[in-house]
Amino acid sequence: MLKQSAGVKDGVVTVNESNGEKRLVGYIVAEGKFDKEATIAHIRTKLPDYMTPKIIVEVNKIPLTANGKADRKACLRLMRHSIMARGRYVEPATEWQIIIAETWCEVLRLKKNLA
Repeated sequence: MLKQSAGVKDGVVTVNESNGEKRLVGYIVAEGKFDKEATIAHIRTKLPDYMTPKIIVEVNKIPLTANGKADRKACLRLMRHSIMARGRYVEPATEWQIIIAETWCEVLRLKKNLA
């Protein structure tokens, strides 16, 4: 369904499991300008919400295995790289920022990286 959306040249959907929760992640190679909201809206007209990717990552090309199939593990690495490239992490500086950051970590079930 992802490949049938306007402006999508190629795409693949993977299941990403984080902290015991599974979510669908779509990876697309765009044809020209990519409209994420229009793509999600198109998918929702064809599939139920639980089958709609919650995250869509635009990539230059879909990584392939030696057999020519989509390399889902490599896609996950691309998503992590894409998230990290958006901006650098800044440690909370004040007591209030620390409380808020810890609260979000609990709510989102994220592990704190104390490195």
